[in-house]
Amino acid sequence: MLLMDLIALSVKLARRIEAIDDESTPAPELLVNAGVISREDIVAIEKQREVRNTSQHIYIQLSMSALRLAVLQQIETTPSTIRNVAAWVESLEPGAEVDT
Repeated sequence: MLLMDLIALSVKLARRIEAIDDESTPAPELLVNAGVISREDIVAIEKQREVRNTSQHIYIQLSMSALRLAVLQQIETTPSTIRNVAAWVESLEPGAEVDT
């Protein structure tokens, strides 16, 4: 998923430029702990992933309500998630560890 890629790559960049030195915390958790994204954002992304995976393999079992909920969550959370992660990346300074 593109949002998870954005999250993973932003943390990878921060680690490469030594803006953070935490190598063990998963990227989504690191950004939640830093206040960049919310736990609800991660829940929405996971729900979207679940619907996507279900629709690829067992479409007949995907209920219309599950699909509708995933789409509504995506519409509601995606723009702010992208904006928050992008702003965090812009604020990174090489070699200066940020609060996580």
